[in-house]
Amino acid sequence: MGLYQLVLVVVVAYFASCDAVYTTIESGKNKVSTSDVADHNTIEGGRLLRVQGTTEETDNESPDTTDTEERGALSSLTSKLSGLKSKVSAPLTYTKQGFTMDRMVKEGVDTSDVWALYKLPTGINYLKPERIESLKTTAEFKAYMRYAKKHDHYGYWRADDNWPGRYGSAIRYPVEEQVRAQMWAQAKRSKKYVLERLGLSKQTKKEMQPDPNYRVYLHYLKLTGQTE
Repeated sequence: MGLYQLVLVVVVAYFASCDAVYTTIESGKNKVSTSDVADHNTIEGGRLLRVQGTTEETDNESPDTTDTEERGALSSLTSKLSGLKSKVSAPLTYTKQGFTMDRMVKEGVDTSDVWALYKLPTGINYLKPERIESLKTTAEFKAYMRYAKKHDHYGYWRADDNWPGRYGSAIRYPVEEQVRAQMWAQAKRSKKYVLERLGLSKQTKKEMQPDPNYRVYLHYLKLTGQTE
């Protein structure tokens, strides 16, 4: 075989091997499991897919609340919510429950519905501060707050006018009123934002006074030392 022919054979073999490597790589890319990489909203086979990554953007809760009791409460919630119960599996991990809550937030599930599902206090009166502090230690309350914070975070940073929870709805339970007002005060939310979330932003003072959410707004103002 002449030198020219030898060089030609080597070159052809080189490009053939490169093509094989490229094909192998592309094939590997196409075989990435959807159980490892998926969008938060992706649903397949009747369950939420496992998502790779963290939930820091919408979930600032500490992992120390991931006890069995809280997971059970969250599983109970997700199993009861219409339209979502067929999309989750139980028992859910803390992370998967977080993604389920993200889905609930985007669909506009009201915080008062979540409050009621956890059987948190539904009496007509506010609780004394010491009773509130005691309530905060329960697994049900921690789970509710996890959802409420996600709901608030989404409303503050990401929601548009098409989001069902954009302009709020009546907070049906006085103790939840206390809790939501405290949450907004601690997060330093503006008066404008709180009025919007309570569905009061388009009303005059006279119009909003009979609204049940007006009391929540007044409690928020008191906690932040502001006036109307």
